[in-house]
Amino acid sequence: QVGGWSNWSNCSVECGVGVQNRSRQVQQPTLGGAACPKNYEERDCDNNCEVDCEMTEWTQWGPCSLSCGGGTSTRTRTIVSQPHDAPCPELTSSQPCNTHECPVDCQVSQWSDFGACSESCGGGTQTRMRSITQSPAGTGASCPALSDAQNCNTFDCLVDCQVNQWSEWSSCSVPCGEGGTISRSRTVKVFPAGGGAECPFLTESNRCFLGPCDAGCQVGPWTEWSECSTAATCGEGKEERSRDIVSDVSGGGMPCPPLGDSRSCTVRLCSVDCTFSTWSAWSECSASCGIATRVRTRLSDSAQPDCSPLEETESCDNPPCPQDCVLSEWSSWGVCTADCGGGLWERERKVQTIPIGYGAPCGILRESAPCNTHSCTTDVDCELSEWSEWGVCSESCGSNGSRSRSRSVIVQPVGDGLPCGTHLHGEAVCNHGPCPPPAFPV
Repeated sequence: QVGGWSNWSNCSVECGVGVQNRSRQVQQPTLGGAACPKNYEERDCDNNCEVDCEMTEWTQWGPCSLSCGGGTSTRTRTIVSQPHDAPCPELTSSQPCNTHECPVDCQVSQWSDFGACSESCGGGTQTRMRSITQSPAGTGASCPALSDAQNCNTFDCLVDCQVNQWSEWSSCSVPCGEGGTISRSRTVKVFPAGGGAECPFLTESNRCFLGPCDAGCQVGPWTEWSECSTAATCGEGKEERSRDIVSDVSGGGMPCPPLGDSRSCTVRLCSVDCTFSTWSAWSECSASCGIATRVRTRLSDSAQPDCSPLEETESCDNPPCPQDCVLSEWSSWGVCTADCGGGLWERERKVQTIPIGYGAPCGILRESAPCNTHSCTTDVDCELSEWSEWGVCSESCGSNGSRSRSRSVIVQPVGDGLPCGTHLHGEAVCNHGPCPPPAFPV
């Protein structure tokens, strides 16, 4: 006979796998009764210990998986102790790195062909293009220029010389008498280029005659002042000086100025001496040109009523006042010098008032014109020689150089033959390129 099982004993270990048992009471059989079953048994037991998993420290962050554009960096740790297969936290960790944009260099296509020239001559430009095949990114190289230009058709355009209108004739080079000349000129409006027509002559001259010269009066220097002269033995007198005519006036020339001059003086004081202040400075001349005088004064502090002189006057050596020339009306035309074949007739005018100083000069006093130009005999055209070679340019560079050439009359015209004209001398500009800059010492 057996009793009931006891409770299971405590586990043989506090933590981990152990054993526990139980038992029961038995009454041994007698007289051949059935044997008793076991009265003791064991079983395994497992106490779950609450112990954390033990880990090492994290390693340093590993290298980034990419150098740009966003990679990852990893670190790890290992298990030191893991009781009863207790769960441990993660053994690896990662984070983003090198998240900056990867540099990409700009890439462009090949150049296109150059386009058409913008000018047909005289210098133009033509361009070529290329396009972007890969745009730059990050710190990549930027794109180069997408357009390019070069000069083209730089040869000169064919340009003929063009000149401006003639200027007015200049004044006669001499105010009177023979041997004077007048001239006029014109300037280049457009210089020739590319083999265009050369410029014609730019200056021409002619003779002029303003009539015979009129001579003005010329006088010599003043003499020294004379001794003081007076009718009395004392008191105020007069001293004088003079000058002579060197060249008398002729025609309508400037008349002679005064030839004599005087001023007050004192022989000696009479009775009570007069006392005077010093002379004042000379006044301004009464006129800025022509005949004029200036004065100076002084004061007397004497009771003598006739103390003198208290004022002195002298002539001013002024230049003559300017006076414009005044001419008469033209006379009628005279008799022609030839009955046929071309003669001249003349007319003239007179000087009524001669110019003085900066006054306007007289114009032409005599002029002539052709008359009876019909032929007396068989007409003969004027024949001219060939032009001479151009002379040496007056300047080596710049825009002020000129050169000249000439030709002569071989056969004079007769009757109604073609005239020779006045173009026997020609001038043209030359070396009109820019001058090189000046060289400076190093």
